Amino acid sequence: MSPATPPPERFCLCGHVEEAHEHYRRGTDCSLCDCRSYRPAR
Repeated sequence: MSPATPPPERFCLCGHVEEAHEHYRRGTDCSLCDCRSYRPAR
């Protein structure tokens, strides 16, 4: 058996991981910069 592989990290166009845009409060702004919403980097 091989160990479970964690899912790849997803980054926003601002350069921070998707988790930086998740909060306990309403909103999707980045907690590390002034990016207003999560936009997947391609």
